[in-house]
Amino acid sequence: MLRNTECSPHSRSSGRQSPPLPHISLDDDDEPTAETGSPDAAGSSDDTHGANILDQARDLALRNPRLTSTMVERRFKIRKSQADEVIEELRNEGLVIGG
Repeated sequence: MLRNTECSPHSRSSGRQSPPLPHISLDDDDEPTAETGSPDAAGSSDDTHGANILDQARDLALRNPRLTSTMVERRFKIRKSQADEVIEELRNEGLVIGG
């Protein structure tokens, strides 16, 4: 166990307030898109957006046939369930191997 005298002077509170944390919305409408990094622009549809992600994922799978849903999820900033659907489609097309 450490005593107060053994702690680094940097670990002690200086009494200063840290800046406030940014607001993070949990609504699906505020999720960034793969193209812009911002919420969907007016006039774009989910089908077009999904097709665009699938096209980009196909290109990625051609370069990496061991593509995983986690890689897709992080690359395109989509939910896990959407990434699983993309990987399943790529498996059906024979572009992704493994299980």
